[in-house]
Amino acid sequence: MGKRMRNRKSSLGGIVVFLFFLVGYLSNGNLIFADNGKNQELQYFYNQNRLDFIYSEDNSYLDFYYDRNGNLIHKIHREFEGFEKGNISATSFMPLIGTLSMTQEPNKVVSGAYSAYGVGEKNVEWTVFMISNFYKFKLEPNTPYSVTFNYKVIDKPASGGYFDFFVRSLTGNGKDDVGWLTWNEAIGTKGSKKVEFVTGANSDYFLNFGMRNGGAISIDDIKVTKEAESFEKGDVTATEYMPLIGTLSMTQEPNKVVSGAYSAYGVGEKNVEWTVFMISNFYKFKLEPNTPYSVTFNYKVIDKPANGGYFDFFVRSLTGNGKDDVGWLTWNEAIGTRGSKKVEFVTGANSDYFLNFGMRNGGAISIDDIKVTKEAESFEKGDVTATEYMPLIGTLSMTQEPNKVVSGAYSAYGVGEKNVEWTVFMISNFYKFKLEPNTPYSVTFNYKVIDKPANGGYFDFFVRSLTGNGKDDVGWLTWNEAIGTKGSKKVEFVTGANSDYFLNFGMRNGGAISIDDIKVTKRP
Repeated sequence: MGKRMRNRKSSLGGIVVFLFFLVGYLSNGNLIFADNGKNQELQYFYNQNRLDFIYSEDNSYLDFYYDRNGNLIHKIHREFEGFEKGNISATSFMPLIGTLSMTQEPNKVVSGAYSAYGVGEKNVEWTVFMISNFYKFKLEPNTPYSVTFNYKVIDKPASGGYFDFFVRSLTGNGKDDVGWLTWNEAIGTKGSKKVEFVTGANSDYFLNFGMRNGGAISIDDIKVTKEAESFEKGDVTATEYMPLIGTLSMTQEPNKVVSGAYSAYGVGEKNVEWTVFMISNFYKFKLEPNTPYSVTFNYKVIDKPANGGYFDFFVRSLTGNGKDDVGWLTWNEAIGTRGSKKVEFVTGANSDYFLNFGMRNGGAISIDDIKVTKEAESFEKGDVTATEYMPLIGTLSMTQEPNKVVSGAYSAYGVGEKNVEWTVFMISNFYKFKLEPNTPYSVTFNYKVIDKPANGGYFDFFVRSLTGNGKDDVGWLTWNEAIGTKGSKKVEFVTGANSDYFLNFGMRNGGAISIDDIKVTKRP
């Protein structure tokens, strides 16, 4: 292996007729927004004289990321619906049954200036006030997704009723529903929900927001995330992966498919020692430096490598050219074997790591359901706005100073004034990062003490509910150590009934501390 590392490079009733639009998409690094061939209105937003993101009238975004020298390194097409245009027809959502409006009333808005406001009659058992428009917004078949959204209860359903969310296939007509979620809370309750599901074989799934026995609720900040690459578009160019050496195709052959309708199928010649049939496209998909990740994927062995060979996975830096490889994994099993692999690794200092799927001495294998998870926040983008964290009280900056950095190139650096009793310099952004209610978690992080708090003070971590306003805090931890001390902390806690818990990093009586490598894990 060392040699290789050195040398190898329920029916809904009458659905209305939809208007037919194409949504914006990212193709080969270029953004194309189309509406029956007409350009859509674009709004450009800048940060420090650099293009931060482009907003389209279809409520999609293109985010831009830069390296430390200001060079553009990454673009991400983001689907997030905040309803801020105040016009449902300008979104990827539409009304169905009951009443749907865009509200600006302060007592009804969840966040921002507008929210989607749904009302159902209490003498009507089933209401679906809003669905996703499947001509504008597509869910791929046989693919895992998560959906998060915020809400505010305006009026409770009648006796025995509840609010609900589910994902339905028009073809299935209720028989193939997935992602069912129901809830019923007091009037005025604000919260967040996260639903994880896997679509079935149909290609016409859509999101449904509704209620049983009426009521009224506002919905906002809907985010839909594809959790793994399932190759169900049948076109590798529509994914974040690409061929390199050997042969890569999208197969529909039943004896080769791992799951769903399509899988990525790689073949290497047995007289060729090293084949990498598929890599992640580093223009579409970026791994941050000095950051822990896990990668899981499913596979099926179609043909074994020649004598002494094996299938492999590894993560390579283009700059390192093999010297900084991480995440090595090899396996060799009988033809027809199906399995799953999970690889954990930490990237090095380079910013151009990419995933590699291959084999030694040829063979043939199908790959599917690739999921890449960033396991901790390493702050290596050097920009807190690009993370799931944000400042609150005191001072928060991203530091590169060697005497302050905990690990990697950047750490989060928090300072509190010593004449201020309580400082919370950094919190998790509850619009980006959700903690579920009544759920056990563990949080680990690394730190370095830069300046001690004043007499009687300490550094602290806790988990607070915005609704509870301190009464429902969990996960309290305090510590006070000498300047220069580096260490790690682990906190275990169970959230309460509220849906708006967030992490807090701070201190009593000031001081200065660097925080890095924050990992949040849901416990069994």
